[in-house]
Amino acid sequence: MECPYCESNQSNVIDSRKVEMNVFRTRICKKCGSKFYTEEVVITEEEARFYMAEIKRKYREERKRL
Repeated sequence: MECPYCESNQSNVIDSRKVEMNVFRTRICKKCGSKFYTEEVVITEEEARFYMAEIKRKYREERKRL
């Protein structure tokens, strides 16, 4: 999980709570020490396809700029 403050990919989960179908996690960045929160949500297969298509599109656009 990427830290929204320093963009490090190193973090630890310090708290996790399940509320209905979602999981909320409190994380702490190993690099800068900031706390941030994430939410995991169950999505349908159709929604997953849409999100993956968007991620791939953005990735291709970014590679074209390089």
